[in-house]
Formats: sequence, structure tokens, C-alpha cells
Amino acid sequence: MLFRSAGSLTATNYLYNIAAKDGTVIGMIDQAIALTQILDPRSVRGDVTKFNWIGRVVDNSAVLYAWHTAPVKKMSEALDKELILAVSGQNSRQWGALMRNMLGYKLKLMSGYQGAAEAALAMERGEIHALTQPYPVLRAEKPEWLRDRKVNFLLQAGVDSHPDLKDIPLITDLARNADERGMIEFIAGNSRVGRAMMSPPGQPPERVADLRRAFMAVMSDAEFLADLKRANLDLNPMPGEALQREIATSLHVSPELVARAKKLAELAEQ
Repeated sequence: MLFRSAGSLTATNYLYNIAAKDGTVIGMIDQAIALTQILDPRSVRGDVTKFNWIGRVVDNSAVLYAWHTAPVKKMSEALDKELILAVSGQNSRQWGALMRNMLGYKLKLMSGYQGAAEAALAMERGEIHALTQPYPVLRAEKPEWLRDRKVNFLLQAGVDSHPDLKDIPLITDLARNADERGMIEFIAGNSRVGRAMMSPPGQPPERVADLRRAFMAVMSDAEFLADLKRANLDLNPMPGEALQREIATSLHVSPELVARAKKLAELAEQ
């Protein structure tokens, strides 16, 4: 059984506290779950480092893009012009608030949309100007938008550049000094977790090892790779052991940094 939650903590808390701990249930939860645990610990009823992280399918090469009629054509213009941005996921809400509160971008953050599909319709209707989505998903689902230049790429929202987007600035490029860059990397660094699979805590080590071996076997399976190629999707796997370390390391931050990040990532004043 697989649980996937893109916009809420329901699946995370279910997987931690209720789901069977015998290897029959796995999940793919929000990449920002470790950051959410740091910034809003009451919302995560558990400790994400105790999940058994099975492996990453692909990092999150998210791109912030705007409809071609939006008043902002490149990110620097949002310093003077309002950009209405849909933020349906934990990660987009956090870095969107950071860009507004720390860097001074005139972002109006709209958190009422349930996922990218609903936000994309709102963008076409003119209700919002922009949203974020993994670039490979956008490329696969809306090739006509790219072909007909219906959208403008403003920013790569992760800390690593996608090969197709070398001319599009990274969110870390917006930093004006080392202090700001460190804060941005703290908030946006979970893009390296990306689309990752995990299972509930408390499982026998041998069962976890079996799941991790099976996962990596799928990542090199010829039929699976052929399906990805047909779908025009990316693959950038990370083994479960390395992913477990990545999650643990992300929680090793000072109380001072956490306190400042909480203030900067506040969504007040939508």
C-alpha cells in the first residue's frame, strides 16, 4: 500500500502513528517534512528521522513560472510589481514567505489551491500570476505551454540547477550576502530530498534492507526506465542509507537559526 500526500500532514502522521510496521505500507510525503518538523513541531506527531527512508526517485527541480500575461516577466521585476503566487505545498509556502519577508519581493501568497492542477486553471483564468511545479512534470504535462511560450520561467526553487534551465536563476542566486544565502539554503535545501519513499518506524532492520534493495533494483530496471523515457520524466535516485543521513543532517541546526527562520517564513499578511 502506498500513501502520497502533496499538501497536508495527514499521511505523515498516519504513517508514523497508525500504519502497519511490517513493510506492507510505504509513503511518499512532502519533501519539506523535516523543515516543517523544525519550524512547526506541533504539526508533526513524530520524528521524521525515525522513518525508514527507502530511497529517492528524483530530486525536486521545481520551477517558479508565470503566465505570459502576468505583469512580471523576470524575477527582478517582482521587487517593484506584485506577483500573485499560488503556494499549495509546505515547501512553496515556506520559501515564498522567505522571499517576501527577507528579500523584499512583492509576493502575494495564495494558499487556498489544492495542488498544481487547480492552481494552473486559476492561472489561466487570471486569478493568480504564477505557481511552482517540478520542471519535468510541467514539461511532460504541458508541452504546448512550453512550445507556445505561454509561461515565463522566473526562478528555480531548489538549490541545484536542472540541465534544461541553466539560464534560469536559482533561488540561492537571490541572496545579497552570505547570511541570506545560508538562510535560503536552510529553507530550500530539502529540494534534494525530492520525491522520496519511506516506511513507518519500528520495522525490523532486515525488512528495511529488503525494501531498500528492491527500490534500487527498480531504479535500474529496463522496463521502468523505458516507461520514464516515454513519459519524458527525469530520474536521479538516491539510496535509502544516504537519504536517511540527508534527513538526519537537515535537523542539525542551531536554535538561533530556527527562531529566525520561523519569523521569516511566517505567512501572515497574505
